[in-house]
Amino acid sequence: MIDGWPVGAHGTTFGGNPVACAAAGAVVDSMGGLLDHARQLSDRAFERFTKLAASSRTVGDVRGLGLMIDPETREPDPGALQHVSRHGLANELVVIGCGPDANVIRFIPPLVATIDDLDRAIDLIEEAIEDYER
Repeated sequence: MIDGWPVGAHGTTFGGNPVACAAAGAVVDSMGGLLDHARQLSDRAFERFTKLAASSRTVGDVRGLGLMIDPETREPDPGALQHVSRHGLANELVVIGCGPDANVIRFIPPLVATIDDLDRAIDLIEEAIEDYER
């Protein structure tokens, strides 16, 4: 049966099963206010990345759900992602890429990040994009 799946289609053995989902839900429920905080972070991040996309030659689509946000370059441009990643690492921010053309910034901040942490991370990504576009 596994022969029918394309490479990369299966990313986890246990993720998403009913017991793991119930356990994750119980943990989140026990962390009072975490879900509301995550929504605030998500709204802020989407607002900032959408604004960046509107003013950038490099960043196009911004998509995602919750705090898994994926700004994508307008054209397949792995060089942009490499530049953002190097700038991030030089400033203690790990930025990884994804997508078949290596042109998507995978932005997944922790649920417990502060608004200041989130803004600092997005500031670094904006700085890198602005530098790349010069």
